[in-house]
Amino acid sequence: MRLAWSSLLISSLLLYGILPRLCLFLLMAYQLKGKKIAFKLDLSESYYVQLRQLLKPNKTSLGITDADDEILPINSVHNSVDKQSIKVSLSEESYPVAIELSAKQHGLATEHLHGYNPQFVEPLINACDHQTQQSVIALLTKCEHKTVVLYVGANRLPDRGLKRFITTLTSLADKEFQLYMIVENDHSRQRDSDWYQLANTVGIKLDNILHIEVADAEHE
Repeated sequence: MRLAWSSLLISSLLLYGILPRLCLFLLMAYQLKGKKIAFKLDLSESYYVQLRQLLKPNKTSLGITDADDEILPINSVHNSVDKQSIKVSLSEESYPVAIELSAKQHGLATEHLHGYNPQFVEPLINACDHQTQQSVIALLTKCEHKTVVLYVGANRLPDRGLKRFITTLTSLADKEFQLYMIVENDHSRQRDSDWYQLANTVGIKLDNILHIEVADAEHE
């Protein structure tokens, strides 16, 4: 009798205690593994954009920067474009295009362009209307440059029309795109997040984004 009760208790423990828990554990481990593989942080959110700039700064300056206002890297140079403090660089193999820049921003982009590549003598195209955009698409389709640099204003809201145009550009085969954001004092941190989100959506690597910070003293 005691043997029968012992067998009943042990089998009940296994059937209703250990086996269900083991099955649930295996199921949880399988689902957790799948969720970990599928999980991805949205690095275009405002918090991560600001954190990225702190941990991995990717910016350069135009104009005179007051040394008392900020601590500059050892290798930074005043009154010139600093080629050593950033990873992305504008080489002779890059083709620059401005997108819907104001007259002032277009001048700043041209200054930055000539600071990196004085040999580039063509006027910087400013794709600010449908006709110019179509000309840019046709030009980039035929040109042999493998890297395309897009100059944009950081204070500009990246709307659907602009997103559609940049998506068309990034869909061109065998080309890598870099996004250079002209940052002025009145720009919003939220705009940074909007541009990072757009870049992430259209396939521009976040490491290929450069902030060009403008010192107002020289351009007022």
